[in-house]
Amino acid sequence: FLMLEAQNEGDIEIGGVITIEAKGEIVNPSLENVSNGHKIKINKTMSEGDVIVINTVDGSAKGIWSKRDLVTASILYAWDFDNDWMKFEPGTSLISYTCDNQNEIYMDVTIEINPARYGLEDM
Repeated sequence: FLMLEAQNEGDIEIGGVITIEAKGEIVNPSLENVSNGHKIKINKTMSEGDVIVINTVDGSAKGIWSKRDLVTASILYAWDFDNDWMKFEPGTSLISYTCDNQNEIYMDVTIEINPARYGLEDM
């Protein structure tokens, strides 16, 4: 498995948008937030150039999509039933990622977090 850091600059736990881009064949990509144990596994084989976008933000367009060429489609059917809608605590979360065919080096993973804060700021 490989690791990356996700930075939540807010002061509450929040979801994010996770993007997995395949640089080669990837079978059943999975991620784990080592900080809180939340896991995501996608039961799908990706080919080079395929992109999967997972949105775990509450109240947003929560879901999972596959992009190939110019076509975007929902792939909620590929969602593993043991998954969590991954959240990120304030600060830095360590995220491990892997796939069933051990081709992690072909996984380009990015995580976007729009930080949320309690209360009113800059009054």
